[in-house]
Amino acid sequence: MNEMSESALLEATRNGLQATYMGVQHLLQVQVITLWEAIKAEERRRDPHTLVAHGFRVFSQNDEDGILAEIFRRIGTTNRHFVEIGATENTLFLLLQGWQGCRAGKDCGPTPTAIFSTMRPGATRRNCEAAS
Repeated sequence: MNEMSESALLEATRNGLQATYMGVQHLLQVQVITLWEAIKAEERRRDPHTLVAHGFRVFSQNDEDGILAEIFRRIGTTNRHFVEIGATENTLFLLLQGWQGCRAGKDCGPTPTAIFSTMRPGATRRNCEAAS
């Protein structure tokens, strides 16, 4: 058997403890950052003018459905038409509410015709095709 010298054993132990300390230090930094982000998010939600507090998801990825609904509640609508560039799911909720529009982007994902017709029986093809 190959026995380690006392100094080699102490060095290995020191290196292991140092690595553990650095790992714990990193975890604490991550927790502090996460806590700070949560505190800032709560501050934004408390602001009565913020849109963040109104966010919710039906089809959108990041609460855009609720944010768009709140924007249009605040400013009103006239013709209920949209143009969506790049994203695909941010206007599907608008389609459910009778909006019409068009989408442009490299990857438009599933067609609104497929999604819209299953979500809203009797949906007009015109509404679906306008957004595909």
